[in-house]
Amino acid sequence: PPRQNSVAAVFIPLKKLSIKEVKNVIKEYDEVITKGLAIQLVSNAVGDKINEPYKNNSHWASKALNNLINKEIITDPSQWEDSLDQPVSISLYMALICNIFGGISDIYKSRVPDHWGRNCLDTLCDKEIINSPEQWIDFEGQVRKDNALALIYKTWIKYIK
Repeated sequence: PPRQNSVAAVFIPLKKLSIKEVKNVIKEYDEVITKGLAIQLVSNAVGDKINEPYKNNSHWASKALNNLINKEIITDPSQWEDSLDQPVSISLYMALICNIFGGISDIYKSRVPDHWGRNCLDTLCDKEIINSPEQWIDFEGQVRKDNALALIYKTWIKYIK
């Protein structure tokens, strides 16, 4: 997706990271984000961190993974646990954001779309988290830091704070 204005979006989701960690996250907005960074951003935004790693996993994002599993934001850990250093797809990231407020909208649950990510995209559009759906239809594409931060910021403003 094209770059979104997300400079301001950095501050709130990352408020619990150290200065060094924040600098590492924002140094390259055009970089794609990993699954680990995606769940760390969402975990920071929703709060109530769990201090135990998921299944004694030593990955730096394992505590965030455990937090989101316990909050039922991640419902299928197998999609995440062994691939935390891999890039996150647009569809999987949108699903993660949708799960912050209970998943896809009821009106889409029985619909069979062209790609499963379409239901997430339409839900996020309905909730005014995404207002340029054409930028997000490459469902298997990778999410860049600027777009990841923009989505979590919009979600935080509307549903978390």
